[in-house]
Amino acid sequence: MAQTLSFGVPATLVLAALVLIVGRRLVGSIERLQRHSIPPAVVGGLVAAVLFSVMHGLGTDVSFAAGLQPGMMLAFFATVGLSADLRMLVQGGALLARFTVGVLLMLVVQNLVGVFAARAMGIDPAIGLLAGSITMAGGHGTGAAWGERFAQSYGIEAAPAIAIAAATFGLIAGGLVGGPVARRLVEQLAARGQPLGSSRSLSGPDDGAHASAR
Repeated sequence: MAQTLSFGVPATLVLAALVLIVGRRLVGSIERLQRHSIPPAVVGGLVAAVLFSVMHGLGTDVSFAAGLQPGMMLAFFATVGLSADLRMLVQGGALLARFTVGVLLMLVVQNLVGVFAARAMGIDPAIGLLAGSITMAGGHGTGAAWGERFAQSYGIEAAPAIAIAAATFGLIAGGLVGGPVARRLVEQLAARGQPLGSSRSLSGPDDGAHASAR
């Protein structure tokens, strides 16, 4: 018979901090993770996921306190964008406009792929939307909100859990794929001699001297 280990709020916060510490230590000690900019939270989270999966296979489940989740999620989303600067948006110009159009098109593609995949698997197309832009672009907060809405409006009781699972998959996949892809793009731009920004790590050793001489 399976047993469940339940953790209260203090223990849950301690374990969450421990996961981050483990992730930071692993990223700091494994050069490949550093080179590809893999987030410590993703590394630590994967280690924790493997550990809890093994425990589940051995007949022990883990339950964490979720009482702080709504308030902390509200605090997080309330602070998103506080550092935004209108002058920076203006400086983006045509490139920012093209990027915005690309993002909007990607949102549509995510939803189309999700709906068609759901239909192909014979499940409710609404689940395809949950696994589309709602979670892939909106993340856990948007997924949790719409998951509750889908559960109430369409009777999909598992919608909140599906939304959280999809958002977690998207977060991990983005963390594992985004770093290597970004590094590859940076290397290609550097090879073409295109400017990469003001960071010294992305410029040649003598760039600063040449700039001051000019």
